[in-house]
Amino acid sequence: MDHLGEKNYVPNPVLEKALDVLFLLHADHELNASATTVLQTGSSLVDPYSAIAPENVPAFIEAVKKREKVLSGFGHRVYKTSDPRSFIVRKTADEVFKITGKDELLETAMALHDAAMKDEYFIKRKLAPNVDFW
Repeated sequence: MDHLGEKNYVPNPVLEKALDVLFLLHADHELNASATTVLQTGSSLVDPYSAIAPENVPAFIEAVKKREKVLSGFGHRVYKTSDPRSFIVRKTADEVFKITGKDELLETAMALHDAAMKDEYFIKRKLAPNVDFW
């Protein structure tokens, strides 16, 4: 997006579509818990993923299972098995990553997702990522 001011700028169609999809999926979200949390965390200049580096994912998942920590973005009151919007966001994210690559913070989110989706605790409770996770 740093090229928007260029006279002949043409956005990458994959990135342009990704923004359209994300804006549409989140249009009705207003200030839900995840949006509010990110706003509050961001206002203190701390990025939301730094607290759990990728190498700490297994320990974090264990703390969640012991109810010592909370893994936000999993489970949904309406969508009891999975949030269909999360599949759209994940697919869109994968398309974007092919162009932009991933960074360490995204790798942390992916590691959390993968660890939780393979863990019996989350499977048994039908705790799948929702649109807020992505």
